Amino acid sequence: MGARTVWMVLDLLGQLNSATLLPIGSTGFEYFTVGTTTNAAFEPLYTAKYTIDTNGKIIVVMIDLLMYSNNSANGESKLQVSGDGGLTFVDVTNTIPTGLAQARVGAGLWIPEIQTGPDKLQFRVVGRSTDGAPATIQVRTYSDIRLVINKKII
Repeated sequence: MGARTVWMVLDLLGQLNSATLLPIGSTGFEYFTVGTTTNAAFEPLYTAKYTIDTNGKIIVVMIDLLMYSNNSANGESKLQVSGDGGLTFVDVTNTIPTGLAQARVGAGLWIPEIQTGPDKLQFRVVGRSTDGAPATIQVRTYSDIRLVINKKII
């Protein structure tokens, strides 16, 4: 049995069609509207799915996050992670408040391992409306996740 440490960079919005990206101001940064909701409870608006490996065991050493969110004046959002194909999700960020573009940067160990198989690692953006009117949740296109894992061959 052997193990190797792997460092990966995952593009949070890389699975979207770039033709739908929306330019913001003159900065050249682009945000993508991941969803609009009127729900008062957080609901999934966008899910990115990744296959890390199809055999062995995947132990998470660290997840490092660089995410920019831009919520409407009545919208709140969070980023969540799942290592079991979406059966359970854990909050990676605190609630990102309304009305301002917010960066979320940090590292943590929110899940201990990732199951092997297709689409077992998932990140999703959830959003909610604070007043029942439509709330728009946007994420900047170069938001990314750096993943450090130990891959063990069993």
